[in-house]
Amino acid sequence: MHIDHIVPLSAGGLTAEANLCLACALCNRSKHQHQEGIDPETGSEAPLFHPRRQVWKDHFAWDVDWVMIEPRSLTGRVTIARLKLNDTPYRLARPFWKQGGWHPPGA
Repeated sequence: MHIDHIVPLSAGGLTAEANLCLACALCNRSKHQHQEGIDPETGSEAPLFHPRRQVWKDHFAWDVDWVMIEPRSLTGRVTIARLKLNDTPYRLARPFWKQGGWHPPGA
């Protein structure tokens, strides 16, 4: 896991607990210094999910197989798209994580 600056240092974010979260390496690289993403449905720009200020279940849900993350909001759609949360590496890994007892989160 990587420690991610929610608001990037380049955008004035601080290295303080309120601005830090854990992110896997792939998510951290995909987010890079972005705070917004492009909505795949409308092409408009919107803020990414803020893990310190927003509730995950308000913006995301798991599909019945616990493999795909489904958006529940505009924020969910842009975050899934920007962080590539449903790309092939995740879709292939999640069933194995489930077998190992590491997935779904909070289970």
